[in-house]
Amino acid sequence: MNKVLYIGAGDDINVINIFNTCGYKCNHFVLIDTLPRSSHDEMGFYKGFYKSNFVDEIKQEFKNIGFELKNITELKKIKEFNKIDLPFIHPHLLEFIKGNKIVKYYISTNINKFMNNQLRKDLIDSDTLYIKGYFPEIKLFDYFKLDSKKKIFVGDEDTIYQKQPDDDINIINYMQNNDCADSYFSDYYIYINNILIKCNKTQFYL
Repeated sequence: MNKVLYIGAGDDINVINIFNTCGYKCNHFVLIDTLPRSSHDEMGFYKGFYKSNFVDEIKQEFKNIGFELKNITELKKIKEFNKIDLPFIHPHLLEFIKGNKIVKYYISTNINKFMNNQLRKDLIDSDTLYIKGYFPEIKLFDYFKLDSKKKIFVGDEDTIYQKQPDDDINIINYMQNNDCADSYFSDYYIYINNILIKCNKTQFYL
């Protein structure tokens, strides 16, 4: 577990502590969220879903654990949002550094609406997918297929992995309904009681 991918991270940066306190010396984390633009990006832009203080909160969260913000980069202007005059409405990359640890946080980023070479490489090169709360859409598997190595699946105990027949909109439902988890993942872990435990994919109904 060297490069951890966490989609739908929001302001939850505890993923950094999880892997390092459990004995895995992870130095590279890739976080992705559609915030601050929207918490429901699939519905189009609605100002009520915009979180104006999100970036300031994230910067403070990382500062609290000793990370320094090194770069903020606007990645692309998306045409459908050009008339919206709000900060960070377009995809941006925040890069945080602490010693040899690097966190790349892609904000206002929806992989169905935006992709560039850097983000694409980070999706492909990640070796571990951490799931908590949000289930990524199946578009993610298009990038996983481009890696010759399978990923490691880590599911958080606070997430319900209930099977939902005939609904393949996200990767969890897709794997449950098509019995294909082993096509993408080599090992399965659950984070429970502050430890990572290796388990069988059936723990997640996969």
